[in-house]
Amino acid sequence: MTNKDKEVQQISPLDAVGKETLVALVTSSTIPEAAEKLGISERMVYKRKNKYGLQEVIDSIPEQAYDTLKLGAAKAASVMVNKLEDRRQGFDASKEILDRVGLTKKEGPKVAQQFNVNGEEMKVEFIEKK
Repeated sequence: MTNKDKEVQQISPLDAVGKETLVALVTSSTIPEAAEKLGISERMVYKRKNKYGLQEVIDSIPEQAYDTLKLGAAKAASVMVNKLEDRRQGFDASKEILDRVGLTKKEGPKVAQQFNVNGEEMKVEFIEKK
């Protein structure tokens, strides 16, 4: 590890001046533009950039953004899969119930079913239409 690396590690995380300089650099097209935003000289921007190791931070932004997007996409896909599985289970359960009472079977219902719902007897008759 070089002295520069040690210096950058000791200063991190960025203080207010480092953050302000970083924001100016990433939102500017040029060093002169960043200097103008900060109200300081270009030379001071370069000094801050070196002092805080901002070039390394700037260089890591696309990779960090990509990683964040990947994680977000993976989470979104996981949520979608879970929702689809829940929905599929619901559809499968509904179909099973309809199959049991004969509404989805091709031969049609041929018998009456009795159910006990909350202590009440219920009779359901299914008549095959011809």
